[in-house]
Amino acid sequence: MRLPRAALAASAAALAIALTGCGGDDDDDGMSSSSGSDSTSAPKASGKSTDKISIKDFLYEPADVSVSAGTEVTFTNEDSANHTATGNDGGFDTGTLGKGDSKAITIDEPGTYAYICSFHAFMKGQITVEG
Repeated sequence: MRLPRAALAASAAALAIALTGCGGDDDDDGMSSSSGSDSTSAPKASGKSTDKISIKDFLYEPADVSVSAGTEVTFTNEDSANHTATGNDGGFDTGTLGKGDSKAITIDEPGTYAYICSFHAFMKGQITVEG
């Protein structure tokens, strides 16, 4: 089945609008991006016993992790576009991470913490923190 030209044009326009969020550094949360391992108190989790999450190809890798409470989890942006790791409940936010930037968070309370990229809401991940 072929899509009408209007549907294709609308899809292309929507994609272009979505990608405009890739630039800019509108960091309103008072946190600056860093290339070290700054810590921000937040929940931690482990799905795949890891404390490092890479951001590449518009995905969090791994997307689901499990960690022990108090573990430092580091997000590193390996994409050319800016990204964030922002807790759905507002419990943590890495701020804007440019290419090569890293930000560490620490989650002390056991639970499950879902997060997204504030520029690309289709990017999702989850940290499970065990007590």
